[in-house]
Amino acid sequence: MEQSDSSTPLIKEYDRSEIENGEPMEKDVLRAEEADEGASGGFALSKRCKIILVSVFVVLAIMLPVTFLVIIPTMVQDIVDHTAMTVDTVYMINPSNDSFTSEVVLTFSDAPPVSATMRLDKVMVSCDELEDYNYLSFTHSNVLKVSTHQTTLTSRASVTDTAGLQAFTEHALQSENFTWHLKGTATVTALGDPVVTHIDKTIALMGFNGFANGHPDVTSLSVTGGTAETLSLRTITNLNIDSNIVMSYGQNVNFNLVSNGVRVGVGTIVDCTMQRGAHDYDISITMSPASDAELKEIESILGNYIAGVDTSVDMSGFFLDHPIPWMDPGLASISMRAALPSISDKLITRIDMGPVNLLHLVNVDFTLDLYNAVESDIIISALSAMIFFEGKHIGTVDESGLSIVVAAQSTAKSSKLSARTDLKSIGPLTDLLKAGEGLLDIESTVSLKIGEFAVVIPYNQAQVPAYIT
Repeated sequence: MEQSDSSTPLIKEYDRSEIENGEPMEKDVLRAEEADEGASGGFALSKRCKIILVSVFVVLAIMLPVTFLVIIPTMVQDIVDHTAMTVDTVYMINPSNDSFTSEVVLTFSDAPPVSATMRLDKVMVSCDELEDYNYLSFTHSNVLKVSTHQTTLTSRASVTDTAGLQAFTEHALQSENFTWHLKGTATVTALGDPVVTHIDKTIALMGFNGFANGHPDVTSLSVTGGTAETLSLRTITNLNIDSNIVMSYGQNVNFNLVSNGVRVGVGTIVDCTMQRGAHDYDISITMSPASDAELKEIESILGNYIAGVDTSVDMSGFFLDHPIPWMDPGLASISMRAALPSISDKLITRIDMGPVNLLHLVNVDFTLDLYNAVESDIIISALSAMIFFEGKHIGTVDESGLSIVVAAQSTAKSSKLSARTDLKSIGPLTDLLKAGEGLLDIESTVSLKIGEFAVVIPYNQAQVPAYIT
């Protein structure tokens, strides 16, 4: 008995034509296969990505250390090795027994392809022209940008070999050229990472050449005063220095002033800096004679100075207020020849003779108009002189017990003096008196004080105008 059911059949019925054509079965199978392949293909792609990622990680894990530990350091070292340093100026500042501040103004020959900075760790310094002294070490450097623009390397220079540095200092003062050799390490930062590199560089420097081209030019000389024991002077001296080493001593530099082989004084350059080129130095000179020979030479210099005659002297044996063992021998070796200039204004500006009695010419009275160009008062206490007219000796002066005060850079008239005539030359004297005026030549010795400093100076003056009253 057949029974109809309106619910969905549990088994789908296909008509015969569909089964015979096989269409529904083929479609279902394809759908199932596509689903399986989709699932299988998704798993395969994920596996490949993992392999690629792992490979990239492995490559980076290998290459990054190689890059930062091998390639970059090698590249940086190569840059350091092939980059020369040209030095413009070396400053040695405030030297002491064991150190000084070093400032080196330099230019790198090449700029690296990437931005880089450098800082010295520790660099030893020697001089190629001498034995292999490592006499200095440079530390505590500032950070420099490595470029072709001028820059300044500041560091602390420590003395590691006093004998070696002394030899170098003497060599630098006497040589025209020499070489610094730098060996050590520096930290170079490129691409963000610091790299320790080895430094092995030579730097060409210019020496002082024994001050052969110093040519000290004393452009002015003034006598500023005197005590009973010491005469004080001041000069402005232009000194030309060849070396590109600047010595900033941070203290006074002194030298011996020598005339005719006799030490006559000590010159002092306050807070001295010896620098390249021609520069004016303010120098004070103290003359404190310790022997008769020294006093005599000082009197000769003063006589020349007042009479308008320059005096040749030597500036030698330089030394510091506070000695530094590695610098002292080199300074002591310096010697330069200079001329102390005289003053152009003469001491005697005019002679007034008379009144004159032609019947009594044994003694002729006269007065002197004087000008003191010195920057200190002078007091004339005695005058011995020979007076000449037209080459003939016409009179002699011998005056003592005088007190003629001539203030600094001022004029004064002497008291009445007397000249004893030379009767052998009565003819020229008579001609002078008849003419009423003439030019006289004076050869004299003057006893005077500059301040409180007493000297007896030779003083000669030609063509002094004389007038008869």
